[in-house]
Amino acid sequence: MIRTTIPAAEAAYVRFRELSRRLKIYSEGRNILFATQTGRDAVLSTLADLKAFHDDMTALAATPGVAKYATDSTDDPTYNVVTEYAAMLSALGSCIAEIVSTFPTQGNYVLERQIDNQGNVTPGNFNAPSLAPLRALLSALELTIE
Repeated sequence: MIRTTIPAAEAAYVRFRELSRRLKIYSEGRNILFATQTGRDAVLSTLADLKAFHDDMTALAATPGVAKYATDSTDDPTYNVVTEYAAMLSALGSCIAEIVSTFPTQGNYVLERQIDNQGNVTPGNFNAPSLAPLRALLSALELTIE
């Protein structure tokens, strides 16, 4: 079998795999962090990072020829890169949705800090049990990445 190399598809596939590995390491680190009380700022930062991963990976997965290149690059004719990527992007989307639905808001504003009657502003926190659903989703995400 002759393997075809389409430069844009090859670059997209290599970059997607690299981002996948970085995402797994990032997710594992966040999972450890979220096992204890965590500042709301850290959760917001995680949301921004996960969104960036999702947007970058979605764009790379849409590169013409990347699925064919990925399949042709393996010695496993049953390898289905589209299914693998779809599972990963879906799990990533679930993590994003969990943060968005759980984060305290007022209208369209997120509530990152708290203020008392004396005007003292303190960072808001999440306790470990409130982050358990997110941790479970991060673990599920990690399982979609080789």
